[in-house]
Amino acid sequence: MAQDSPFAQPGRPPPPSKAPSKQLPPPKIAPPVVQKPSPYELRGYYHFEGKWHFALYHINDKQSAWLTWEHNSTSVEYEGETFVFDPENQEVSHEGFKSVQLADETKPQGKPFVPTSAKPKVPAKKPPTGAKPVFPPRPVAPRPGAPIPKPAAQFNKPRR
Repeated sequence: MAQDSPFAQPGRPPPPSKAPSKQLPPPKIAPPVVQKPSPYELRGYYHFEGKWHFALYHINDKQSAWLTWEHNSTSVEYEGETFVFDPENQEVSHEGFKSVQLADETKPQGKPFVPTSAKPKVPAKKPPTGAKPVFPPRPVAPRPGAPIPKPAAQFNKPRR
């Protein structure tokens, strides 16, 4: 096309095309899918007669349930949710949530009980100070039938 141009110089190569080059936009990187923490905890599991049994505890509802998973099944349905138990990693995959591993022991909420010996506790003795404590005198109540003492002051008889 450029060679057929009446303005092209003979024997000279045609100039490079000045058409804007189509640059591809940078590839869009999909953000990683952030999985929410599961509202369930794995509280225990055991293998019995070819079946795995595992306990799930719902944190918000404070209820737990034992579910049964067989090796040939793909998942377990519970309350409309899908769970898959992995016996090798000892975790439960919960669809749309992070995998749930065996929960740590619950934290004690009070003082731990520490058993002690049956010896009675003896209060600690105070070291002697040398001076005896001084107590105020106690008022003495008169005994019944005892004579009442006369007043100490004597009155003068009036003169006539």
